[in-house]
Amino acid sequence: MFDRDYWLRHCEGFKVEAADGAIGFVDEVSSAADLQPRLHVRAGLFGRRVLVVPAKNVAFIVPRAERLWLASPVQIIESRQARS
Repeated sequence: MFDRDYWLRHCEGFKVEAADGAIGFVDEVSSAADLQPRLHVRAGLFGRRVLVVPAKNVAFIVPRAERLWLASPVQIIESRQARS
């Protein structure tokens, strides 16, 4: 059986895509004060930007392919320069 919550909390390294195409890769999964997971996605040229996306914005997960797709419109909580 597919456990969505498990894969949302263990999707580091998964490729992130949206309706418009590839966004980046999950660098980290964290929990907010409300205990909802948030995905920190490395995006942009050379992964220099980090987008923080609520896990509830994930439409599909394909663990075997290590990919996930975000629902449209993509909700971004935070955007910042990545630390090296």
